[in-house]
Amino acid sequence: AGSYGPDLDGTSRGIAILDSRSDGSLQYRELVVETDSPSYLVEGNGHVYATNEAHELVTAFRRDSDSLVAVSTSHSGGAFPCHLALIDGALVVANYGSGTVGVVEVRADGSVGGLRETLPSPAAGAHAHASLLVGDVLLTADLGADLVLVHEVAGQRVTRTGEVPLTSGTGPRDLALHASSLVYVLGELDGTVSVLQTSDGMP
Repeated sequence: AGSYGPDLDGTSRGIAILDSRSDGSLQYRELVVETDSPSYLVEGNGHVYATNEAHELVTAFRRDSDSLVAVSTSHSGGAFPCHLALIDGALVVANYGSGTVGVVEVRADGSVGGLRETLPSPAAGAHAHASLLVGDVLLTADLGADLVLVHEVAGQRVTRTGEVPLTSGTGPRDLALHASSLVYVLGELDGTVSVLQTSDGMP
């Protein structure tokens, strides 16, 4: 479980393990590594990748049984990184504060390299909040601009190719892919779920 630390008005010291009780509820077990405000986590390549939301960083932690060991850190490509997604050879970072989307190299050993590219904010007041890979298309939700942005992924290169405007005031926060290839978009500000129809992986 990730958390907010004192640098973002929270009380946690890092990433913790939670256990599931028999009734399905969760209980705190222990802190596994100290790190500043790991507000979002994603797992892959034998590593756990965490945002450091207060300091514009992402960190790769190597899994060692129930412990985590920090192995490398990269700039996130913008302010207040709040969401991570793994694509082939890269980590996609949604930066809420700046509205930018960072693409960070993931090396063959699972560690993060440098910031490969930064996709710009689409508008004033933009707040990138999530991303989702659909085939070779990367979708990113921008809570501030009421847009789902469309990108082509070719190898380790991400190129913005279009956008899907949503109703003003939707506040798209999260994306989820259904087995039917429909994409669900959670509207934080208006309490809706929008549905995008895809065709050949494109919205």
